[in-house]
Amino acid sequence: DDDFEAATERWGDVLQWPKGTFAAGNIFDIKTEAGTKLPAQTLEAMSFHYDGMFKKKTPESTELGDPPVFMFFHCVEASPPEDDPKNGNTIITDTRRLLSALPESTVERLKNISLTYRTSLFEYQDRVHTSPVVVAHPMTGELALRFHEPWGPEKTKMHPTYVRSVGYNPSSGETDKDVEFVTETLQERLYSEKFAHWHQWVKGEFVVMDNISQLHARSVLGLGGRHMRRIHFN
Repeated sequence: DDDFEAATERWGDVLQWPKGTFAAGNIFDIKTEAGTKLPAQTLEAMSFHYDGMFKKKTPESTELGDPPVFMFFHCVEASPPEDDPKNGNTIITDTRRLLSALPESTVERLKNISLTYRTSLFEYQDRVHTSPVVVAHPMTGELALRFHEPWGPEKTKMHPTYVRSVGYNPSSGETDKDVEFVTETLQERLYSEKFAHWHQWVKGEFVVMDNISQLHARSVLGLGGRHMRRIHFN
């Protein structure tokens, strides 16, 4: 653990999760755990998202969100060789390429939409994460996408994530047209092999991911046994 953290510190500032959260400290072990309350520690598929959405910057924060710029992964154990090779993949999508493939009018509409995300994860039902759908990368200035798939109870037994557009009034009786537009525009493309890399982990490998320009998801784990470690850094 010391070597993993020290290697990360050569690149930037390591971000610590506060005490009282599942990943208190710097290193989060991602592996199947009996009785866990965390989707990452089950066999479930995980939605497209970016890390740090539901993290509080400070204990006093009333809004959620402290996304790191980078994530550093170490594969301690890969999925068993007898498992389906598509199980337990991390699906990594370069949203810069996806955006560049969209019509200009679509990108312009996406730029004008901000979404709020709510989940019971960490017992934060009373707090939300809010973000524009399109942001500029803080290091390169390139446009990138910020999105968490709507992930209701039909997709998870753990903590559903509900998505709503800023300004939408649920009591209006109307559908949330901005959420529908964003989901219809992005969801299928995010999984498309035209933009997505389905990464099959190999024991012992290290991978650095850009948490701003890329969104990531996870395919269902069939047999379990996969063990990853992760550090966030800026």
